[in-house]
Amino acid sequence: LKDEIVTVETPAFAESIKEGDITFDKKVGDSVAEDEVIAKIETDKTTMEIKAPKAGVIEELLVADGSTITANLPVIKLRLGGAG
Repeated sequence: LKDEIVTVETPAFAESIKEGDITFDKKVGDSVAEDEVIAKIETDKTTMEIKAPKAGVIEELLVADGSTITANLPVIKLRLGGAG
């Protein structure tokens, strides 16, 4: 499906973790491969990675870099398919 846009959410957090700080490894317009790390979430216990569900291009970041976020929050819009 060409130009399909999917929303990538933060993963479910462990029971003891309520929130974390997100840092993006990619910016709008960057191409990503399937399973490539797009962002990381730092919590007081661990660092979680958010990976691209499929290959595509970062269309939009839905939260600010460095912001504090919670589980199952939409953070990235990804346009599926190759660049250009």
